[in-house]
Amino acid sequence: MAPYFKANGIYPLFITWKTGLLESIGNQIADYVKGDFAQAGLDPASMRAQGIWDWMRDAIDRGIEKFTRRIVVRGVWTEMKENAQFASDRAVRGYPQQGRVRPGGMVILSKALHDLSKNHALDIHLIGHSAGAILLGHWLDELVKRELPVSSATLYAPACTMEFANRHYGNAHKKGILDKQNLHIHFMDDERELADSVANIYGKSLLYLVSRALEDIHKMPLLGMAAAWDTAHAQTEDGKFNMVQLREIRKWLDFEQGRVNRYVYSKADAKVLTSLNNDVIDLSHGSFDNDINILDATLKRIKNTSELAFPVENLGGF
Repeated sequence: MAPYFKANGIYPLFITWKTGLLESIGNQIADYVKGDFAQAGLDPASMRAQGIWDWMRDAIDRGIEKFTRRIVVRGVWTEMKENAQFASDRAVRGYPQQGRVRPGGMVILSKALHDLSKNHALDIHLIGHSAGAILLGHWLDELVKRELPVSSATLYAPACTMEFANRHYGNAHKKGILDKQNLHIHFMDDERELADSVANIYGKSLLYLVSRALEDIHKMPLLGMAAAWDTAHAQTEDGKFNMVQLREIRKWLDFEQGRVNRYVYSKADAKVLTSLNNDVIDLSHGSFDNDINILDATLKRIKNTSELAFPVENLGGF
């Protein structure tokens, strides 16, 4: 991605932290399914070929959700969220350095940007994919403290909870750091979420697995789930989400009031263009940062232009 940012006059700073989330969870799920079915004398490959797997889809998914709620799998998600929070802590617990506390990496970055802003005009734009919404949400709290405004924030399939979004993104708007009209959220509709998979075994998207198995509350509404933006689910106890979280859904819908920018992808967008050579992949939770049209549109927003000097040509292969 970096060459497209730089060629269009945007300096990219990439923030990464090692999680191996999908690989770790996917491997553990695969081992669980293989072992469980082997004990019953069943072969998953044979079941797929005979159509039995699809017939048992919901039951298999419920079993996977129950398995992933165990401490080992769930702990991967919990640790990743903790790391995202620690990155914006001014005194990271458990990491003293020469007798003094050590700030997280995002705090160090904030100070550098604050110092830079004293002598240069600075526009800060945030882009986060999936769990990146959690990292950026915590960082907004630090930017509030330093009074560093954010010109825009773009989230692809955000994996944060509605409660988290209210606390961090809502607060950033309230404090004048991020105007909600400059918040852009891309996500799949509910039909596509239900057509996605994790490791080709769990028959729904990663966000469904997070919502139903990895968060502290079963059926937790997430910002990147289209169903959580549906007022019907905020007004009724229909079982889609845990009723103790209905207040958070209503709070978010009251806050955004149609002013947060939504881009919803459906069955019509089932194939994602990854290059100008017409290379395509399936629309999925992981496809957003491979979509040349989405990144092209994101860069145009940042540059406030209808035409980029250097359009995005190829995002395949990663």
